[in-house]
Amino acid sequence: MKEHMAIATEIQRQLNWEGKAVVWSWGAREYMAMPETKRFGDYMLAGLKFRVSGRLFKGNVIVWLTAADTYTVELGNFSRKKMEFVTKKKVENVYCDELAYTVDRLVETPEN
Repeated sequence: MKEHMAIATEIQRQLNWEGKAVVWSWGAREYMAMPETKRFGDYMLAGLKFRVSGRLFKGNVIVWLTAADTYTVELGNFSRKKMEFVTKKKVENVYCDELAYTVDRLVETPEN
């Protein structure tokens, strides 16, 4: 298995750590492994992209593994006009045990 596929599989496993029902509540679908890239001047090792239909956000979520062994979570959509991903919100330095909670707060459940 290629390295970016293994990283995407691990990200999906960590998202499901809170329970699959949480991920299902986001309406998560269309999972795709993302190869390594450089974004925002930072080197991203690999990532996982998926679509969501949550109460707070509907669109694409990309979870990137950074060289610092933390995650960057991006919410946004692909612009057909610009042919690129347009980021609406970004959260950096997310640890693996906070990943599902962070995505849930951005997509489905507002903070009180």
